[in-house]
Amino acid sequence: MPGEKGDDLSNPELSKQQIELVERIGVLHDRLGFSPAPGRVVGLLMVSLEPELTFDEIRDALGMSKSSTSAAINLLLSLGSIEYRTRPGDRKRYFRKSYENWEASLLERMDLFFSLREPLGEALEMQGRSEESRRALARVTDFLGFLETEIHEAFKRWEQQREHGG
Repeated sequence: MPGEKGDDLSNPELSKQQIELVERIGVLHDRLGFSPAPGRVVGLLMVSLEPELTFDEIRDALGMSKSSTSAAINLLLSLGSIEYRTRPGDRKRYFRKSYENWEASLLERMDLFFSLREPLGEALEMQGRSEESRRALARVTDFLGFLETEIHEAFKRWEQQREHGG
């Protein structure tokens, strides 16, 4: 029946619960250093009843400007967080959340974070500050090294656990 939720695909309607989840995902992205717009796009693609949405459907559902929607989609495409496909005879692109290679993507982002350890170590060598400051910076540097090893080991253990039905 026209007017029912999800009936008009050019403006997919979301339940209150879906809207709240999309917003929470947007806020989390904001806290991770991204603008909330890419997070909202990801959230929408995760909760939508439709597996793929067009640019206009995303823009309409989120109430975003064309430029914000375009910037968010382009960022997410470059990060591999979303992907698109086309349909024969249709010039539109249909976007969906990408779950391919999430492990590699996550480890790559974490390795980028862990790469802070080297310049922090150099700063520690150059630092002429108090012993307290040197100890604090050394502690951060040591922890990053520890965490890097543990993350990779945890991933291996998780894979083994999944292989053995756990």
